[in-house]
Amino acid sequence: MEELEKNIHVNELFDAYGLLLSSTQQKMITLYYQDDLSLGEISELENISRNAVFDSLKKGVKALEEIEEKVKLVEHRKRINQLIDELENRDISKEEVLDLIRRKENE
Repeated sequence: MEELEKNIHVNELFDAYGLLLSSTQQKMITLYYQDDLSLGEISELENISRNAVFDSLKKGVKALEEIEEKVKLVEHRKRINQLIDELENRDISKEEVLDLIRRKENE
């Protein structure tokens, strides 16, 4: 996964599950992925080692990934948004909409 895609992915996971992380993990992810600070900048700001920043980020992202693996909220949101996009680009009847939704549910 390239860097931009990873940043977007982590931010999506953080939006969904960030409150489940420790306050330290929340702060590190916010500073790194949302405020775009480097490990060194965070290290100086928080007066901790770069390694401590890295470890906190790694554990926080791993926790977010594990939660998503179980809950699949972000994946479900993406499927709903894809369906909405698909429906907005069509001129279809109510019955066709319901049929499309049923088919998507079975995917």
